[in-house]
Amino acid sequence: SARVARCVSCREENRFLVMKDALDELQALDPLRYFAEPVDEEAEPTYRSVIPDPIDFSTMRRKLAAQLYAQPQDLADDFALLCRNAIVFNTKQDNPYRLAAQALHKRGTELLSIYFSSEDAETPL
Repeated sequence: SARVARCVSCREENRFLVMKDALDELQALDPLRYFAEPVDEEAEPTYRSVIPDPIDFSTMRRKLAAQLYAQPQDLADDFALLCRNAIVFNTKQDNPYRLAAQALHKRGTELLSIYFSSEDAETPL
């Protein structure tokens, strides 16, 4: 039974490392760091009234470290939420955050399909 426990532990560690690598690569797709930290609510006082579930890459990293992503799909869902939040909040078609979120979602979803099965990574906006 010790061997089985070790195997489960190895699988969990491997899943964590794969999700960490995927998150590193997703964040690399945001070179201007638009989505690196939570939205500054002093600068954007209406943000929380429009976006009830804020998420950013630093929060995703904390959730990963705290083992709050049980499956890769949980990380993929937060990634889609990050992109969706930016698109919903920034309504002007030419807004740089909106454009960045659209590009990030497209490239990130492609990247996640490499890390995880394409069925797990596809989360529509």
